[in-house]
Amino acid sequence: MVINKVKLSIFFGRACAVSLYVLFFYIPISSALIETFFGFAWFFFLGRLLTTKGLIVQVLKREKVVSWLFIALALSIINSGSFLSISLNALVFKWGKYIILYLMITQTLTSAPRIKYALAALSLGAALVVMDCYSQLFFGLEFLRHRPMILHSNYILALTGPFSHNNDLAVYLISVLIVILYWVFSKQQFIMIKPAAVIVFCTGIFMLTHAYSRGGWIAFILAIVLLAVLLREYWFLGISLLMTIVLGFKINLIKFLVFKDSNRFELWDIAFRMIKKHPLIGNGIGTFMPWFRSYSSTEPISYTHNCFLQLWAESGIIAEVIFCFFILKTLNAGILSYKENKDPVFLILSCAVIAFLFHSFVDTFFYSFQTASIFWVIMGLLKGAMTSQEKKGMLI
Repeated sequence: MVINKVKLSIFFGRACAVSLYVLFFYIPISSALIETFFGFAWFFFLGRLLTTKGLIVQVLKREKVVSWLFIALALSIINSGSFLSISLNALVFKWGKYIILYLMITQTLTSAPRIKYALAALSLGAALVVMDCYSQLFFGLEFLRHRPMILHSNYILALTGPFSHNNDLAVYLISVLIVILYWVFSKQQFIMIKPAAVIVFCTGIFMLTHAYSRGGWIAFILAIVLLAVLLREYWFLGISLLMTIVLGFKINLIKFLVFKDSNRFELWDIAFRMIKKHPLIGNGIGTFMPWFRSYSSTEPISYTHNCFLQLWAESGIIAEVIFCFFILKTLNAGILSYKENKDPVFLILSCAVIAFLFHSFVDTFFYSFQTASIFWVIMGLLKGAMTSQEKKGMLI
């Protein structure tokens, strides 16, 4: 029996795409389901790699920067000492999975219809989370994970939605709410999609401000300002910006005046002391918390509350520079793609990434597959959209 590799490759590609759509939808809902559909997508992607001639070489050629990033992260293991097993686990089962997820997206979701389906999956997940937050805010319990609101400082109750922490909800909302703007500004939509997107977006802003996340609130404002300037959609985005600012000050006034910095400055000082010990290749990926007691005997063991400082402390300046180069290179290409064809998807995805990164300066989101997936998914979709443009598959 002769196996038709072309048909097999097409089947594996479609099955991988469907698995990714489901993964995107479940990002806020279940870590277990994210892992499950990541496994399905990885299986089908491997099948496509084995049945498509030259695809492996193409992946390595097109994604050299992420290969360099993984190598730089691996170098940090040299300094992990007695925490070698922890560092290896972080390299393979955290950062390795992030990079694989990104590669699967960039090589699978590379046509206009597939990008649209991916954006729809993210948007439907966001709509469900907004409804879930509504339940948590007004009825005391969200319906997806049956979690109550958490008690924040000064006896203020903060929304978490299906996440375990209010900051995780905030970073999800600020990213996917901007993604939802695609359905607001794209011209080729069904008549009811745009008003539905506007309702989810505006309701999402209301829920974001009730998460009591200063970092998320400020990051969202900055991203909306940037999007308004680049996209020149001042009317709707101006009203959205005003709504975000007014609701934020009204709801978060006490928090801005009274709440402390959650010991961030102390944690950043510890991170800089770690950096001084091994500035080039770091102390070992995933070892910030294991090494913590060597630098402080009084502070509670914690992440740095700054993704970039933690990456530098763990992996060194080489990995940090490569990671930042990867981000800037992708964002620059996205903005250039928008200038070339005026498709809003490029600016929207770029600004969603920027919102995530703004918030990452005051929190640590790359160390949970659930929150890190948001970043890698949007980066992958941005790269996939650029490939779609190369194929003349306009999304506007």
